[in-house]
Amino acid sequence: MKKFLTFLFIFFFSSAIYAQEENTAKVQHDSLYISTAELADKIIEEAYRHLGVRYKYGANGPRSFDCTGFTCYVYNKFGYKLSRSSKDQATDGRPVEGSFRNLQKGDILIFGSRKNKRVIGHAGLFIEFVDSTYTDFRFIHASTKKGITVSNLSETYYSDRFLGARRVLPDMVPSEITRPETSDANVSEDTVYVEASPSDRQIVLLESGRWFYIDPSGRMTQPDSSLSIILDGNGKWRTVSNQGQKIPQITKENQPQVHSQPADEPRQQSSAKYHTIKAGDTLYGIAKKYKTTIDKLCQLNGITKKTVLRAGRKLRVK
Repeated sequence: MKKFLTFLFIFFFSSAIYAQEENTAKVQHDSLYISTAELADKIIEEAYRHLGVRYKYGANGPRSFDCTGFTCYVYNKFGYKLSRSSKDQATDGRPVEGSFRNLQKGDILIFGSRKNKRVIGHAGLFIEFVDSTYTDFRFIHASTKKGITVSNLSETYYSDRFLGARRVLPDMVPSEITRPETSDANVSEDTVYVEASPSDRQIVLLESGRWFYIDPSGRMTQPDSSLSIILDGNGKWRTVSNQGQKIPQITKENQPQVHSQPADEPRQQSSAKYHTIKAGDTLYGIAKKYKTTIDKLCQLNGITKKTVLRAGRKLRVK
């Protein structure tokens, strides 16, 4: 009974903090105030609507885009005016600093060009981390051969050219943790996962991917920014150092002297394959047709099994 009450105590406070975290930053959209997280979701949803649209240098959409034409078009839908060139987008908003885990959905990612990886030449939008190690992430962008596509930082071409990130939206999380005075008892049971750490503290992992320590008294503290949390082979949560996984900062040295170059991408022919969704299509049927799995389709397209398939949208299948 004592252990059960302890768990409820932890769950009570962590759930309340999660709710506080998601509603910290409010922005106005369509005459309504919504959280930054909700707005970021809408921005990425809009970006996905153009998946597969062809690339054309200097194009502003919606039938074709270049890299910054795409980011401008998406943000403009929500009232944000971005600079038109990748050189200037590298100064829009404010820099995202620290470890990779500080990136948030909708951040503008800046990459080096095809000819010179230290000269700004490409931009995309951050979507999400691939796993809890915060060492790889997905982003959506316009590339010269694939058009609007989703790529991973783990692709050597992009990891070699990643120059930094800029944030236009408000931060999603508060700068410090405070204990809530009240809490809603009707919280969702899948809001938080609690596992024992090697020390006498507990690790509280939120559904958003953020995590905290909680001591026996119930006090919560933020972990050092150099640490990440992973699930090891024994099914236990443990902390690991993520030093070295720092967001690079854009400097004068990587500012181009001329207009930024067209969007970059690997030279080899793409093996990506797409399916145009038709009325009546299901993830099961599409996966069966292309001899793949539903989980793989979700991973390639940044969707879930509950995502509504809209006729006319292109779905990446390979």
